Order: sequence, then structure tokens, then C-alpha cells
Amino acid sequence: MKTHVLFVLISLLNCHINAWGQDYFTNGNATRLPNSDCYRLTANANFQNGSVWYSDKLNLAKDFRLEFNMNLGSQDANGADGIVFVIQTVGTKALGASGGGIGFTGFSPAFGIEFDTYQNGSEGDPSYDHLAFLKNGVNNHNSANNLAGPAQIAKNNANVEDGKDHLVVVQWIEASKTLQLYFDCDLRLSANIDLAKSIFNNQTEVFWGFTAATGGASNNQTVCLRKDILIQDSFSICNGEFIAISSGVAFDNKYSWLPNEFINNANVQKPIINPNKSGYYIASYKDFCNNTIQDSIWITVRPGPVFNLGKDTVLCENTTISLNAFSPDASNYIWDNNSTSPQRVVTKAGIYWARASLDKCFFIDSITITGINQPKIALGADTILCIGEELVLTVDPSLNHIWEDNSTVNNRTITTSGLYWVNSTNFCGVAVDSIAVSFIPSPTINLGRDTSLCLSEKLPLEVKDTSIAVFLWQDGSAQSSYIVAVEGKYFVEV
Repeated sequence: MKTHVLFVLISLLNCHINAWGQDYFTNGNATRLPNSDCYRLTANANFQNGSVWYSDKLNLAKDFRLEFNMNLGSQDANGADGIVFVIQTVGTKALGASGGGIGFTGFSPAFGIEFDTYQNGSEGDPSYDHLAFLKNGVNNHNSANNLAGPAQIAKNNANVEDGKDHLVVVQWIEASKTLQLYFDCDLRLSANIDLAKSIFNNQTEVFWGFTAATGGASNNQTVCLRKDILIQDSFSICNGEFIAISSGVAFDNKYSWLPNEFINNANVQKPIINPNKSGYYIASYKDFCNNTIQDSIWITVRPGPVFNLGKDTVLCENTTISLNAFSPDASNYIWDNNSTSPQRVVTKAGIYWARASLDKCFFIDSITITGINQPKIALGADTILCIGEELVLTVDPSLNHIWEDNSTVNNRTITTSGLYWVNSTNFCGVAVDSIAVSFIPSPTINLGRDTSLCLSEKLPLEVKDTSIAVFLWQDGSAQSSYIVAVEGKYFVEV
């Protein structure tokens, strides 16, 4: 039953509102049915009023196609009042008037597709369940706000309060400003309307959803929606980035994407792509009315910054290395030490990385720098050895060596006199050292036989080998000769 009431549009501020995953927002008596994507706008009870709004706006500057199921209840004679598909600018908390307003009355500016299940002669309603294109919250078909219709909702049935789910498609073709309404796969109403210009003062971003209401007569009225009911038709990605895209839903779950390159699976609804150039991806599939549908998605591939810090390298002591992360496609830089210049000078070993970015595109490269000292080598002082002895010369095994005899060993045993040298190198330079080694015979000395002396007698002991330069007698004296005046044991080391 429709009644005429004084009303205002209510924007709910302190009332109970449910948000399910932020996909849809419910208001008034509307509620989400458990474990489903269906929303009951009104229960089969008098004077109910509910609305549900999608979180993402519609863009009237682009084509869109919305598919959903609608159930207008099972009571015919005493059933009311219907459901309205609404486009509005108020927001996701909006709720219109109940009763004959079908929850649409009060919205302005607004566009509505009315699914009216109750005849009210004063509003110009026909006897059959009907639909119409309306604007600005006015349900009167005799007014200038009636843009198209009324028309019978179902092609072959005057009554749609049959307790069944019905497939509804709302299609907008922006180029021709054509709005089409399909009910159970039949085109039931079409009109050329410049929605943005004639209704929304050229505003193209609008909220959308559904309202429903009951009065003295009622019905259990629901809509079933998908979380991905709106298909995003353009993406901007960085070169090398992976992104998931999606088409509409195929009734047989069969899909075909073109081009079939840079795509993980060209036969699923939601493939992952990583194209290296801008272009369209087009999905072909059959909708629930067995129509062939093609969804086109434009991918913009931004080049993004690229740079190269170079291969891993070494840093010699007391030197520096300049690293350059500059890219003509970058606007911001950050290094591991939080510096923000594209260039950096390093003075010690370590792992260094830089990140260059432009908007959301970024590139990271790293380099490992190993520290190396200048080569050092020390063979020792020139030396003299006795014949029969040997000298082992040891050099740093981390260096590359070449000796005067062209050998390359790290340890060398010397047994003959000569001048020995080694050339030792690494990445950072060259070191050279040499040593003179002399081998001489062992000295010979003879202090004579053990002997006896008279008490006042003295005995001179003398080392006659003039090649001996160092002497050490038993009492620590260091001369080449020694005078014995008392008995004892005498010896000398040379």
C-alpha cells in the first residue's frame, strides 16, 4: 500500500550501520543474510525501510555492466512495495522514505530504476508489476521525473512476486549515453539519458545501491550481489610488476584472455599478468544469458627507474670507491645509511644498497665490497749461516708470488749462498723484498791439551783463526786470548 507522507531524506549519523568487509553498507532494516552475498532489504513486515550501498563509486564517464539477482518476495495480492536500483551522491549511509516511496523518495539529485510491485493509481502505476527510469526521488510516472517506462518487469508474466531469484543486468554505454535494463535475459527498458549532465550537474563519480520499503502491505525483498560486481577496467603498474586482473563471471566458468602472453593462465577469471608494455587485455566469456561478453582492461606499464651499482668488488686500504645509483626515471633515492643523494663515496668494506623510486615504481640494487690491504712482504735481514744449516723463507699465502727463479711457492728452503728476492702482488699493488744469504764453514779452534802449571806460572790461551770475530770465554770475557793464572776448566765459544 502506498501512502502520501511528508518526508525528508535521512543521512544516518548515529544509527546502527553494518559494513561487511567494506564492500557493501547496510542501513535501516537491511541486513546481510548469513554465509552469502545476499542482502534482505525488507522483511515480510509492515513499514520496513532498508538500503544497501556499494563501497566503490560508479564512474558515469565509463561503460559499466552490473549483474545481480533480485527476489521481490512471494506475496502477490498483499505484497509491496518493491525495490529501486539507485544512483546518488549522498553517500553510503543514506536512507529514503518508507512505504510507497520504496526507499527512493527523498533522494535528489538521484537516478532510480524502479521495480514496483504495488499499483497506486495516483502515481500513474499500471496494474502489472512494472519498472521505470526515474530521477530525483519522484515515483510519479505522470511527472517530468519519469524518464522511461513504466514497462512490465517480466516479458511474459505480469507478476514477479513469485519467490524466485531473477537475473537483472544494468548496462551503461557511455558513448551513446544509453542505459539498458535486462530482466531474466530480456531487454525490458532502454533509454538515452545523459546521466551526469542532466541529473548530477556533470558529476561522474556517484554512489550506487538499492532501496526497498513496505507499508501496510509487505514482502521479503532481497538482492544478491558479488564483491567483484564492478570490474576495474584500467591499471597502472611498474615495469616488472605482477598484478591480478578480473573479468565478469561466466556461467560455465570458461574464459579466454588475449593476448595470452605475460599471463599465468589465460583461461581463468582472475589471472595474474606482468606485461612489459602498455596495452589491452581482453577477456571473452558467456554470461548467464549465454551472451558472449568481452571485458577490456587497459594496462599502463610505467618504465620505472633502473641503475647498476656494478659487480661486487674490492676496496684497497687508504682508497675510496664511488657508487652511482642515478637513473633518469627516478625522483627519489635512499641508501642503506639513509642518505638521499644518487651518488655515494664509500671508504670501507661492507654490503651497500640503494633504492631509486618514481611514484610507486622503484628499483633496488646492492653491491658487496671486500676490503684488501696493500701487499706487504718481509724476508728478513741479510744473514750468514754455517754450511749444513738451512733457511726457510715464508711469505703471505693470500698474495701471488714469483721468485727470482720463477717459482711461485709460499715457503722456500735456502741451502746455498745467494741473493734471493720475491715479487708479491694482489689487486691493490706490488711488494718486493730481497735477502742475501751466505753459507760459511764452521770455525776451528784448539786451546791445546789439558795441562799443569807451577803456582807462579801463567798460561796464555789464544784463538788463532783470524776469521772469527766473536768470542765468549767461560767467565764472560770477549777477547781473542785469555791468560790462565789459576787452575780450572777453561773454554771459549766462537
